[in-house]
Amino acid sequence: MTNPSWLTRTSRIAYYRFVRGTSRVLSILLINFRVEGQENMPPDGAVLILCNHQSSIDPVLVGISFDRRLDYMAKKSLFDNKVFGFLIRALDAIPIDRDKGGLAGLRAMLERLKAGRAVLIFPEGTRSKNGELLPIKGGFIPVAKRSKATLLPMAFVGANEVIESGKLFPQRRTVVAVVGKPIQAADYCELSDEGIIELASLAISRCHEKASALRSVAVR
Repeated sequence: MTNPSWLTRTSRIAYYRFVRGTSRVLSILLINFRVEGQENMPPDGAVLILCNHQSSIDPVLVGISFDRRLDYMAKKSLFDNKVFGFLIRALDAIPIDRDKGGLAGLRAMLERLKAGRAVLIFPEGTRSKNGELLPIKGGFIPVAKRSKATLLPMAFVGANEVIESGKLFPQRRTVVAVVGKPIQAADYCELSDEGIIELASLAISRCHEKASALRSVAVR
């Protein structure tokens, strides 16, 4: 990861804040978005956000949930579009080439974490078509262990209903997100991969259950 000049870094921070602020306004206008547990985000240090995946707007919703700047993983093919590719490059998104195993992306993610940044990943690996949780995959585990990152579980309910299949425009729906308690490196580094997956799955599931309960009350 190249170190941008002071001006470039300042410009990117300003751009990120502009996109986040604009997205927050749009979330108020277009959807009824509620998030609980933002205080669980560590103010600094390496953080790996593990969130379920329901829709194309998930990265935006996670981004507006926190005041801390986040780094994102994105499919390499998304960078091929000149306009969208420029926008996500300006956000310092990390390209993942799944056809080549994603090793370059994982190395970039490790770099960001070792620099004390917060990175968002969707460990299910794909979107849930019905909003239910999918089994998480362990591709993040080697990077988490090497970086000693804090794992931050998070889950959405309702995001899959905002942009429904076959529809061009978002539907106004209630979306609830819950951020769980952080999992420190000391609590998972000595576990097996299966143990880490079980630990992370349980934490995400608890967030999902709480978000479901909160949403059921909000939509009455």
